[in-house]
Amino acid sequence: MKNTRRKFTAKFKAKVTIEAIQEKLTIQQIAAKYEVHPNQISQWKSQFLDNAESVFSSASESNEKSTLEEEQDKLYKKIGRLQVENDFLKKVWANPEFASEAKSIDMEHKVLSISDQCEILSIHHSGLYYHPRGESALNMQLMNIIDREFFDKPFYGDQSFGYWCQSDRLRAHQWQKRLQNRHLSSNDLRS
Repeated sequence: MKNTRRKFTAKFKAKVTIEAIQEKLTIQQIAAKYEVHPNQISQWKSQFLDNAESVFSSASESNEKSTLEEEQDKLYKKIGRLQVENDFLKKVWANPEFASEAKSIDMEHKVLSISDQCEILSIHHSGLYYHPRGESALNMQLMNIIDREFFDKPFYGDQSFGYWCQSDRLRAHQWQKRLQNRHLSSNDLRS
């Protein structure tokens, strides 16, 4: 037959412990009365006396302690994060090969995510993946022709310039003219 371990309720432990504290009976007599080992009673008695002040402390004091500990943990985490960010910025600013912010992003950083690094450097993370395509050779040729005409005849307005684009000299599409206007406005040319 197996010996199963006995489990005592908190109410039973408190009853036995209070009786031991009153010292009307010896620990041996209390142990015999309740069929508990004397060492167990002594252990319960010392636990009870160690935690006696918590009975009289208010719940708000214990809540304040836990709140303070939580705040302290948050602050320690924040300090750690700021130290990591500071180290990251020191590395970025110390290295002259990182001319642009996008090159300074460490894709393999163990603590800071790419988004966090971009936020620290004040750049948008979508800029890391965008590589602008250059203009086609045809567009560059057309823009050079239009620029020369603009510089030769700065008095042309939009309407005259549109007629010139549709003439036999240059068969430019409307979207190419708009592209040129986007790159170089007439106000920029005059100044």
